[in-house]
Amino acid sequence: MTKHAENIVVSPPDGENWSFLPKAAAALGFVAIGTTPAAPIPTPAALSLAAWLRLGMHAGMDFMLRTQPQREDPRHPGILPDADVVIVVALPYGDGTMKDPIWYHVARHARGVDYHVTVKEKLRYLAAVVQSRFPECRCRIFTDSAPVAERTWAAAAGIGSIGKSGALLVPKFGPKVVLGELVASHVPLPTAQSVPKAPFSDCGTCTSCMDACPTGAIIAPGVVDSSRCLSYWTIERKDTPLPREIATHISSLFGCDTCTEICPCATETGSSLSPLESKGAPRRIELSTLADDDTRVLKPYFDNSALSRAPWDNLRENAKLTLRSLEKGIKSCI
Repeated sequence: MTKHAENIVVSPPDGENWSFLPKAAAALGFVAIGTTPAAPIPTPAALSLAAWLRLGMHAGMDFMLRTQPQREDPRHPGILPDADVVIVVALPYGDGTMKDPIWYHVARHARGVDYHVTVKEKLRYLAAVVQSRFPECRCRIFTDSAPVAERTWAAAAGIGSIGKSGALLVPKFGPKVVLGELVASHVPLPTAQSVPKAPFSDCGTCTSCMDACPTGAIIAPGVVDSSRCLSYWTIERKDTPLPREIATHISSLFGCDTCTEICPCATETGSSLSPLESKGAPRRIELSTLADDDTRVLKPYFDNSALSRAPWDNLRENAKLTLRSLEKGIKSCI
């Protein structure tokens, strides 16, 4: 059992059928878990997604448009057509894990072994536990990069609520978590229930994240315009020139932590991510080295991290811009 066992957030009891979940989740380091019947996402969420896409706020992430039907219903053929239940988990990342100062220029959720790998590995163990209880069960696991409306499902499962930053806020840990989903078929449905409203579900009068965003990307409560977001520009952009008004604000190698770091909902910290062990690469890398040196020499250092998902040219340009920001004394967004 991990140290998070006593703190785990669970949606209201789903009856004896699912009573084993909290203990199994806590043993894997998850700090929140909930279940909800598989069905189309609630109408308000579907309308918000459609409007967000229609207005082009997905920027260059065309996959968001292509996979809209999958995001709207986990029973889509591309997910699990006979799905019965969506199980959602949250894994804390705290300040991440790092041994080299260069990671101070990387968003905290990406410090260490690629969190996609970590979450999926833990979900495979959880799926095995579920299948041991329900032998006919079929499972698919997802995290972040898959076309699943994970924040919507997390809120529906009662493990948190969507804040003004657009992130899911989990009690005690606020937005400092990464999410994962286990979509299951041939399992009993959760008991019908009314999920209680989390105490900070509408963030009250707090607008800290909106006020602090360096580029004004949070254009309305819960609405992030990716075309203004530093995380999008440092991680997701593909063959798109950096607008000057964005480039002047880039002060990190990968991602932006401004809205999550300022959120007052995070009263507890901790990390269940795995430390990154580099093999066949320099023990220490400086930003200046990353900005100028041979890709073949440096790439192995990042191969097992989330940074490997970003185009190398992006990382090199981000390193140059971060160095420029440091020279000018611009405050880092990390």
